[in-house]
Amino acid sequence: MTTNQENKFTMYQAVIRYLSTHETMLNALPHFTESFAQFKELVGRVEENKKNQETQITGITKQKNEWREDLIDLASEVAGKVKVYATFFKNAVLKQEIAYSESTLRKTAHNVLKDRAQIIHDKAKENLAQLAEYRVTQELLDKLAEAIQKFSEAMPSTRVSQIGKKGTTLNLRKTFAEIDVLLKERLDGLMQMLRKEEAQFYTGYTNARIIIDLRARGKNKEIPPENQQ
Repeated sequence: MTTNQENKFTMYQAVIRYLSTHETMLNALPHFTESFAQFKELVGRVEENKKNQETQITGITKQKNEWREDLIDLASEVAGKVKVYATFFKNAVLKQEIAYSESTLRKTAHNVLKDRAQIIHDKAKENLAQLAEYRVTQELLDKLAEAIQKFSEAMPSTRVSQIGKKGTTLNLRKTFAEIDVLLKERLDGLMQMLRKEEAQFYTGYTNARIIIDLRARGKNKEIPPENQQ
């Protein structure tokens, strides 16, 4: 969610808590019961979308990072062993071709990392017979190939999650618009009816309706209900 949506969502929750503590009195107002129920249902929909969005993104990112670590570990291990072989046999070309340290690989962008790991794999495979005594085995190269494949598959998964996130963003925007209309045109109007006879309650309601910029630096910025977009 955007910062503005996060701030609004916090305000919605404050309104629900406040009205819930006065529900017995408010149920006597015309159309309050169904309006409040609809408001809570819409806010619950936002919360569910928010949780799903965060869970999806967190899960995919965690899995991708784990596969990235596996790939870096294996690629740097193979590259290091090939480098030792190339050094002893004065193979400057091969040494240069696989000259990727673990620290270098960690600083490498995702798509470039995949390509560099593939180069390390291919060069090791070309010299596999000579690398046997340097402990580069077919089993090790198979593990590296599998790590490259997993990491490659993780990248389009991230793109798919981003596409899904765009859809969720559009749904959230629509739901926020529905909530704002319901608040301004129905609940605010109903609460206005109690402005004089329940002045203390009404003041508490308007305070709950204030949007506070929770991420602002310094003093929190407050937006009163009448100035909210």
